[in-house]
Amino acid sequence: MKKYIFARNIDLDSPIVTNTHNYAFECAKNNETTWLSTPIYPWRANREEKGNRVNNIQELRLPFLFNHGSRAINRGKFIWKNFPYTNYLLRPFSKIDYKSLENPDVFFCGSLSLFSIEKILKPKKLVYNAHDLFSLYPGVSPSISKIEKAIIERVDLVVTTSEMTRKVLISKYKVQDDKVLNLDHGINLNEFVDFKRPVEFLNISDPIALFVGTLSMINKGLIGEVMLLLPGIKFVFIGPHNQQDKAFFGNFKNSTLLGAKKRHELAAYYNNSNVGLIMYDLELIDSRLLGTNPMKRYDYSAYGLQIVSTSLREYEVNPSPMYIANTAKDYAEAIREAVYNPRFKKEEILDFAFKNQWSEKFKIIEKCLQ
Repeated sequence: MKKYIFARNIDLDSPIVTNTHNYAFECAKNNETTWLSTPIYPWRANREEKGNRVNNIQELRLPFLFNHGSRAINRGKFIWKNFPYTNYLLRPFSKIDYKSLENPDVFFCGSLSLFSIEKILKPKKLVYNAHDLFSLYPGVSPSISKIEKAIIERVDLVVTTSEMTRKVLISKYKVQDDKVLNLDHGINLNEFVDFKRPVEFLNISDPIALFVGTLSMINKGLIGEVMLLLPGIKFVFIGPHNQQDKAFFGNFKNSTLLGAKKRHELAAYYNNSNVGLIMYDLELIDSRLLGTNPMKRYDYSAYGLQIVSTSLREYEVNPSPMYIANTAKDYAEAIREAVYNPRFKKEEILDFAFKNQWSEKFKIIEKCLQ
């Protein structure tokens, strides 16, 4: 049994289950596994150092001083390089035995801002989980590229979630091809067994087009036109939303907002929908969205759903069975075809999902670290 420490700026039991979470869950089946998450700040009340225990993983929230890129004091590489992220001033007063975290076999980090903890942990192997191209985010500090370069040069393995991210990192930082491994996103087959119709669906008639994700990222202009073109199809949206989102979707009689759901609750909604939707801002596909490979397409595929998506560069190098449409007319027509005369066989869609199981992906990581 090896000792793994995972780190990401999201709680272990968050409704948002990332690829880093899934690798940790797979790891914990055979290894001692710890999760380091969102830091404790003085202004965040009721935050205990010891968080939840999930799937035999103990979550720890450590006291921190610096947060690169989002606080003026730490926008440069100098601070990041010379001050480990963990707060030494608070360390002596912590209830956590820091010594127990030292010298793990593997430190697997999914957040740029948490990476410098490795200076304190002193792991035998380092993995950077590059789940996006952060240097292309709007308004990001120029120091991010320097920090990312330093991390990639330091680690034993970089794991990406898209082929585009892999290609860009290799080209931008001039690293060897075999150091950067793309494993895409994945699925757990045992999550997809709930077929009971959700209570919210009892008053919603088929066909249902389902969107799962953060509504702030959806192309509202496009989805608005599509809903008007398809009054006979019910559009259901699951995910965090604000008052502006609520006001916008309230204008359409065939739309329903259900808010955020826990990961384990989603199966029932997937299994009782007809089409899965992915819809991004087309103007961002060569910048903010260049490295995007939606986890939704893996989840939708695991249920055999027909998928309709706007274009992403990732689809050009890493295709799967789905409809691609960029105008309201084409997108509406694709949904109509997917509902009434589907182009893709369910077996074909399920095969894509079956080939992308998290359990198999983590085995590849373990092999690379041997």
